Amino acid sequence: MTTIYLDTHLPLLYRQYRVFDDLCKQAKKMPNEMVHIDGWTTQAVGVIYFSEFRKFIAYGGVYEYAANAIEVKEQGVYITPKETVYCSLTVRSQAFTKPVHHAWTMLWQWHNSIKNRLVAYHDEQHFFKINDEIDDEYLPHLYHQRVVASYRLPLWENLTLF
Repeated sequence: MTTIYLDTHLPLLYRQYRVFDDLCKQAKKMPNEMVHIDGWTTQAVGVIYFSEFRKFIAYGGVYEYAANAIEVKEQGVYITPKETVYCSLTVRSQAFTKPVHHAWTMLWQWHNSIKNRLVAYHDEQHFFKINDEIDDEYLPHLYHQRVVASYRLPLWENLTLF
């Protein structure tokens, strides 16, 4: 898989298709379970194959910001029973495609759903700072409703970056 999307002499659309095609093949081997490319893409993209309907759905991550303790509890963020979390940034998995039969259709719907959306990149780092760790350089509300992307996955190269 790594060589597919790092091979820059291939057109971007073809590389993206190959990624989705491989994800669909992996998902077909493990029906009704979320399949990811690698560990570092678990928040960015995943595919489920529903064997009952014989269709695929692609999921992506969207950042969710909670500004007060009540919203934090609704997101399900708990650190310790004694400590109250006053703001948090989590990732909500969202279906970016409708049920489809083929990887090409999935890629087309994926592009339509993330077109003109702001993207926030993460790459194997824990930047979800909580409470007193927040400083002036880190404003978690800036990530709210942005699509989760990974630097190693070239699915968002033509989108507006932040």
